[in-house]
Amino acid sequence: MPLSICPGCRQNVADDVRRCPACGWDVAAQRDRLANHSLRWFNRICAVAAVLGIAWAKQNYGLELLPQVQQLLAVFLVSSLAAYVLVKFVMFRSQRKLWLAASGVGMLVTAGVYAGRAAVAHGDLPMATLTVSGLTSRGASAATKPATQPASAGTTATAAAKPVPLSVTDTYDPLLRLARDAFARLNQQPDAVRAELDAAGVPRLLAPATLGDVKKLAAGRTRIKRLYDRLDGYDAQVRKMVATVQAKVQASDAPPAAKARFLASFRPAADEAQRAVTHFIAAQRQSLGQVDALLAFAQAKAGHFTVQGNKVTFADPQDTATYTTLRRDITTAAGRDDQTLRSFHGLADAAMHKVVTSLDTQTAAAE
Repeated sequence: MPLSICPGCRQNVADDVRRCPACGWDVAAQRDRLANHSLRWFNRICAVAAVLGIAWAKQNYGLELLPQVQQLLAVFLVSSLAAYVLVKFVMFRSQRKLWLAASGVGMLVTAGVYAGRAAVAHGDLPMATLTVSGLTSRGASAATKPATQPASAGTTATAAAKPVPLSVTDTYDPLLRLARDAFARLNQQPDAVRAELDAAGVPRLLAPATLGDVKKLAAGRTRIKRLYDRLDGYDAQVRKMVATVQAKVQASDAPPAAKARFLASFRPAADEAQRAVTHFIAAQRQSLGQVDALLAFAQAKAGHFTVQGNKVTFADPQDTATYTTLRRDITTAAGRDDQTLRSFHGLADAAMHKVVTSLDTQTAAAE
């Protein structure tokens, strides 16, 4: 029978007893306290490891964290709950803080999911590989699944993946990495824009409580002006991404013929992806203008309407019609923006597929 030493009388007691038969010391509670001490340290180590892992992935891959907060929070909650149920089944003592172990596991899983997504988007962890002539090609992994162009890009056809000749990936692999990274970053911009607007409290500016407060109206319009500058910054950043790739291609050690073929394939796909993203940014600027118009109208009509709960009542029926029209335009624009945002999910894969397919055609023609 396994024995342990009683902290009270320093005599041997069986591991399965609750209290020491000699001195009455609560041996089980002592074990629980020691276990909780270990669990606290485990939780702290997991928290530090998760933070370092996320910081490392963001530093190396540049994947935006803010647009994924809700999804990562869901991953954390689900994984923590699953870990808690499992640990509770194994360690059933109620006095042990098993939630510390479960939350530690949840933090590690969440950091792993974020780092994995960043690696996949960057191309260092391909979702699939292409096998050609018995060899595995890593360079074209981003183009291995069907992808649909976003509606804002003006295309509706679905691109079907096809095997890429090994000669293309061998010759153009460094250039393809540049293109893949640029398309992945372009693909992240719409989500980043929407997340920043939501974080700035734009939806709250439409609340009746805001419309009924003159100070909040003025502060909201000032905030919108700053957001215009942020949208201009996103627009400039998007245009710079494509220009940077072309400059890096020209400065690379690839043969001149390879550079020319790659740029001839990259430019059309990059221009189309860039237009889609800049069109979305312009739509967000237009939506901000509609919100600003509503705030300006509320400012002009201050004192001529009342707010009761979620209802805004104007003294003049014409003002009521104007307010209703402004709200309807904002709702319509929000639905349009949501639909456009969903269409960006396949942007990077579709653009990368076009580049690889064009290179395949040019290489085959040259040979």
